[in-house]
Amino acid sequence: MQYYPRNVRMVYHPFPFSEPGLAVARGLEAAGQQGKFWEMHDRLLNVNFSEMSDADVETELINVAEGLGLDVEGFKESLDSLAVKDKIDMAKQQAFARGVLRPGVYMDGKEVVFTPGIDLRSIIDKELKRNLRG
Repeated sequence: MQYYPRNVRMVYHPFPFSEPGLAVARGLEAAGQQGKFWEMHDRLLNVNFSEMSDADVETELINVAEGLGLDVEGFKESLDSLAVKDKIDMAKQQAFARGVLRPGVYMDGKEVVFTPGIDLRSIIDKELKRNLRG
């Protein structure tokens, strides 16, 4: 969002749709409790969790947390905390209430559908121009 510091903000809402996805959402929230949500997010983007066992997913999350300099014991506690579980459950309920049925990118409440050759920045530019006109 470096290109739009005053006009656009990125908001993350956990929306896990698989067991590994739920573990990753818990890891992101646990890292966020220590102020490292986006750093954790960026490190996890290229990890293929779908092929991992539950134990391997948790081990990977802990390894990344350690690499980020997080308090690993606090991170582990947060992973299994009721507060993290409740936050994820609440986000899913709110998403369903708004008609969101799958993970994705939304702008002004509408799903952004990506097509080959079109990047998010061009979509944002178009939406900002449309909003400025009217």
